[in-house]
Amino acid sequence: MIYRIVSYDIKNDRLRTKVAKKLLSWGLVRLQFSVFCGLHSVHKWEQLQQELSVLFTRLGPPEAEDKIFFIVVSRRTLAEMHWVGEASEIQSVINEPITLFVGNTETENDEPMY
Repeated sequence: MIYRIVSYDIKNDRLRTKVAKKLLSWGLVRLQFSVFCGLHSVHKWEQLQQELSVLFTRLGPPEAEDKIFFIVVSRRTLAEMHWVGEASEIQSVINEPITLFVGNTETENDEPMY
């Protein structure tokens, strides 16, 4: 699992809103208006980046200045961040439990659960 900070600078209002909604739907926490943080596997991060690329393409050519940054950070780095102003939601990301399901993945009908 990898922590990443996602930051964007997007001029197009519609695209910017869709990107923010996509990040929130993936469970990322909004730290600032255009800065989010979350914890996912490498595969999930790649999938999210692909979905955002599709959004950029589908909603028309982005402005030359439009960009999204994915910054890998450690849990320690997140814990050591300092804030001026209103407290951030970063603690909810740092303290997010990591759940591992172990055991039978079959239902009563012997059908696999996915």
